[in-house]
Amino acid sequence: MTVDSLIRLLKEKGAHPNAVSVGIGVPRADEMYCLVKDGKRWEVYYAERGEKVDLEVFESEHDACTHLYDILKLDSSVWV
Repeated sequence: MTVDSLIRLLKEKGAHPNAVSVGIGVPRADEMYCLVKDGKRWEVYYAERGEKVDLEVFESEHDACTHLYDILKLDSSVWV
């Protein structure tokens, strides 16, 4: 899975746009799941009050995207 395919999947499945930030750079807001590219690594975490909660770091885009999607599937508050 790539970032582009994850974004398409989240839109297709009805993820709330304010629940997830996927891509490069700082998330748009707090209280959301994030996938961010940091150099050559990928970070997956929940942004809460400026902190990276439950931070996981991955070497591959595929592993990071898959991990985030697995988390999101279990959180009913993400889905519209």
